[in-house]
Amino acid sequence: MGQARPRADTVAPFHTATNGLGEPVVKASTVEHLLTVAEVAEHLRVCRASVYALCQRGELPHVHISNAIRVARLDVADFLARATNRPV
Repeated sequence: MGQARPRADTVAPFHTATNGLGEPVVKASTVEHLLTVAEVAEHLRVCRASVYALCQRGELPHVHISNAIRVARLDVADFLARATNRPV
């Protein structure tokens, strides 16, 4: 089976581009599409702890930038679509 192609407007999946420490490489052009945990929590109308838990369980794709977690806008939309069983 071939690997899924990453969407052009989101951060590359963890298994594609990584730095020497195994962390994902984020292109500068994609950073503007990234949300903070607080922004994701506000969008989903949940607390920040719930967003951290979704990320930890692997239900919400995310990247670590230094000591911060960021989530792509489209990953939030995909999560909502899966949670509500609706296509994006």
